[in-house]
Order: sequence, then structure tokens, then C-alpha cells
Amino acid sequence: MQRLVSTFARGAPGLGLLLARVACGLDLLTQAVMAARQGATTAEVALQAISAGIGVLLSVGLWTRVAGALIGLTALLHCLFHSGDPWHWIVLGSVSIALALLGPGVWSIDARLSGWKRIEIPKR
Repeated sequence: MQRLVSTFARGAPGLGLLLARVACGLDLLTQAVMAARQGATTAEVALQAISAGIGVLLSVGLWTRVAGALIGLTALLHCLFHSGDPWHWIVLGSVSIALALLGPGVWSIDARLSGWKRIEIPKR
């Protein structure tokens, strides 16, 4: 994983990545809840549920690059196959692709699992 992410952004950039990840994840969760409450078709609810699951992964910063790319793909599917205003999904897909390219930031599970490690070599 270290080869995929050159650094895990700290400070203000890391906070910005955290806020963007959480905003995208919460947006996907609310879209899934609204689709289920409005009585959407089974296929639409299934697509929303998959999007919400990927949004949870993105929010916590687990497999951020994969989750961002998958959200971009599902946003494209929403734009192509659903009627209504596509701009919401275009913006969400763009932000998720940007997160996939930038990485998760220091406040993420990815950073905890595969971030920079310090190895102490004991003296003999």
C-alpha cells in the first residue's frame, strides 16, 4: 500500500481529505435511505445500497482508492440510467475520483494499516 500513496497528508490537507471523505460517505448513505423510503424499484435500492456500503468504506478511509473509483463508476451508472438531474452525481463522482487520486490522508484506516512506520533496531 505504501507504493500507492506517497505520503499521508497531515495537518490542514489531512483534515480537508477527512471532511471530503465523510461528506461523500454521508451523501451516499442519505441517498440510499431516501431511495428506500420513496419506494424505489428493487434495482434502484440495490444500487443505492451498494453505493452506501462503498460510501462507508470511503468515510472511514478503508481501501480509499478502490472505494473512490467504485463511487465514480456508480455515479456514472446513476447519470446514465436514472432520470432526473445528473449534476449531483457528476459532482459526487468527481470528488470521489479526486479522493481516489489524492489518497486517504493521515486520519484514515489506510494510514493506520500501512502508513509510515518507524522501526527501532536494538543495539547488541
